[in-house]
Amino acid sequence: LSAVQQAWHGIVAGLADHNHAIPYLLEGGRPQHITGNVLTIGFRYRLHAEKVRAPAILDALIAACTARAGTPLRVETAVVSVEEFTALEALCRPPTGDAVADAALEVFGGRVLD
Repeated sequence: LSAVQQAWHGIVAGLADHNHAIPYLLEGGRPQHITGNVLTIGFRYRLHAEKVRAPAILDALIAACTARAGTPLRVETAVVSVEEFTALEALCRPPTGDAVADAALEVFGGRVLD
């Protein structure tokens, strides 16, 4: 799970090559948990969770997550509360290597762009 969480923003960006709309849908989702070989992605909004279930989008997402995890995965979606989404978002935020910047990101949210 942590490999997918840490790579989430890269996974999402990489899917733009497949379909330019996918990153916009996945921006509202974060890896929640893995049970067996099923990765559940928690979404803040039901509409995003439903649209990601479209076969073409889901197949691309499964392929990207499986490649990152190194093991075959299935993907399910769930709708989560604001609080849970905020916690999931923090887990997907890669550390910057700068303690002050990491603390600011923890307090204020956001992300560092390359």
